[in-house]
Amino acid sequence: MTKLIDAFNAMADSLVEKQEQLTQMSSRVIAGQEEELRRLSREIHDDAGQTLTTVLLGLKRLETQATDERVREALPAVRQHVSEASIACAAWPDRSARRCSTTSASRRRSARRSRSSRS
Repeated sequence: MTKLIDAFNAMADSLVEKQEQLTQMSSRVIAGQEEELRRLSREIHDDAGQTLTTVLLGLKRLETQATDERVREALPAVRQHVSEASIACAAWPDRSARRCSTTSASRRRSARRSRSSRS
C-alpha cells in the first residue's frame, strides 16, 4: 500500500511541476505576443506618420503653386484635417500599447481561470 501511496504522491508532484512549467511557458508566449504587437504598432505608426507628413508637404506645396483661387482657399482646411490626423496618429502607439497590455492581462486571467476550473 505504501508503494501505491508513494507512486501517487510522485505523480501528483510531477503534475504540479508540469503545471508550473506550463504556466511559465504560457507567460513567455504571451510576453512574446505582446512584444510583437508593440513592434507592429510602432511599425504601422511610423508608416502612417511618414505618409501623413508627405501628404502635408504636398498640400503645402500645392497651396503655394495653385493657380485656382478656390483650390488655394480650400487647401488650408484640408491641411488642417491631415494635421489633426497626424496628431492622432502620433498618440496612437501609446493607446495601442495600453490596449495590448489590457488584452494580455485579460488573457492571463482567462488562462488562470481555465486552469483552476480543471483542478
